[in-house]
Amino acid sequence: MRNFLTSLAALLIIVGCKGTQGPAGPPGTVTQKPYVIGGLYKGIGYPYPPVEYSYAYVEVYHTSSIPVVTINGDTLPLEHYYYGGDMWRCSYGWYTYWRDDTISLFGDSTYVLEVIHSEGVAQAEVKMPGEFEVIEPDTSDTLHRGEDLNIIWTTSKGAEWYKIYLSIHYSYIDTSGEYEYFCKYFEPLLQATDTTYFVSGSELFPADIDSVRYGDGYLYIYAGSGDAIEPGATGNITGDGAGFFWGKYKTEKVYFEIENSGKKAISHKEVTPYEDFKKTVEFLKTNDERLIKILEN
Repeated sequence: MRNFLTSLAALLIIVGCKGTQGPAGPPGTVTQKPYVIGGLYKGIGYPYPPVEYSYAYVEVYHTSSIPVVTINGDTLPLEHYYYGGDMWRCSYGWYTYWRDDTISLFGDSTYVLEVIHSEGVAQAEVKMPGEFEVIEPDTSDTLHRGEDLNIIWTTSKGAEWYKIYLSIHYSYIDTSGEYEYFCKYFEPLLQATDTTYFVSGSELFPADIDSVRYGDGYLYIYAGSGDAIEPGATGNITGDGAGFFWGKYKTEKVYFEIENSGKKAISHKEVTPYEDFKKTVEFLKTNDERLIKILEN
């Protein structure tokens, strides 16, 4: 039923558009493969209080008709679309914590993406990484001035890589008596065999600290599958398309105190799966020549 309703909605959108080309007239001419960006997200966190969630987002660029996008045969709802230069740009998604018409994602399970468009089918396959957790630090820990930070986590079955998101914020008085603020982010991409990460105290605490006033830190880790998004990566979309499709499982965010200050810094807003997806899209728009060429046309 959901597939039928989604197809009907796409048909109504096409009928409702006006113009002498595209959906109301002759289709555009494709001279370059469509570009696909897709992500599956499962984890514990957003919204607050933390809950388990499942998300799927897909964006498709440069097709001469509105594509049909499926995950393991289930059709993703069309969320947004744009028509220009005789080509479509479409966004799709579903989100389990507030929608009733969606499927859940399961760790250590395989998911197949298909993007069916006028020129053929683009596809990719990933395994959603299994559940795992951060062992150290935990919410009862305190990081003291000059101390190193050791991050340890359990293994995620099916993970092909890990990415840590670490944030440190605190205010302090320096050795000359001036009030200062320290803020630093770490986003290392690690191998699937890694379960530890070390940060030197010299990277976390400036040499001129006299006393820490207040502050805290937090971290969470993504276990990922599919091509990691980094410069030079070519993507894992095959068939009649190019681009990236990934699966990510996220641990619950871990907070820890800085220097027993008894106070915390301003509350840190958690990056939502959608914000993580859009951040990846923006990276590809400026780093992948295939997508850059499409957007320039």
